[in-house]
Amino acid sequence: MAKFIFVLSISTFFLLIPSIARAQDAKSKELPFPKYVLPALFENRVQAELELSKEQKTEIVDMLARLEDRKNEYGRELREFQDSGVSPEEVKARRDDVVASFELDKTSTLEKVMNELLPHQQKRLRQSAIQLVMRDSAKKKKLPTGVLVPEVREYLDIDDEQAARIKKRATELQKELIEKIRKLTEQSQKKLMEELTAKQKRKYEEMVGERIAEGR
Repeated sequence: MAKFIFVLSISTFFLLIPSIARAQDAKSKELPFPKYVLPALFENRVQAELELSKEQKTEIVDMLARLEDRKNEYGRELREFQDSGVSPEEVKARRDDVVASFELDKTSTLEKVMNELLPHQQKRLRQSAIQLVMRDSAKKKKLPTGVLVPEVREYLDIDDEQAARIKKRATELQKELIEKIRKLTEQSQKKLMEELTAKQKRKYEEMVGERIAEGR
């Protein structure tokens, strides 16, 4: 599977695919955030969910490799043009042309990739992409739940009042979960200590002392 993942990193693709939303605008009403569809394909877990055939993997790797080659070609071309002594205005104009051309390449690649997938794989890929967006965005924005990610809120029509309730409830549930995990950890530790002899327990207790207070 490593061969399949090396072509482009997820972070790179997030920078490369703003045009995908336009490419699949008609389908985006079914499942939102189409621009994140392709990056999701680089997750091992997502690949497993899709149950890609050997032929599908081969075709998709080839498509992504060609897209990477085009990106590198555009980059070299732009650097050479910039080093040729032209004005900043000319560089900007050429950069705009390169971006526009690459936008077309990305859109075309996405369409071809999706055509390689069966309908149920396409749907699952979009669902997986949404899950990744909710997970990563919530972590980045320090939100207690992915439901509060701005894009998700907008898609679900969650207003400020409802969002406040969801945030409060999600925070409460997180605290409850942390407490449950703490208690389970303590229970597990006690059961583990049962495997030690009395002498070993005394040495262990002397070694570790009292439990460190939480939050220090």
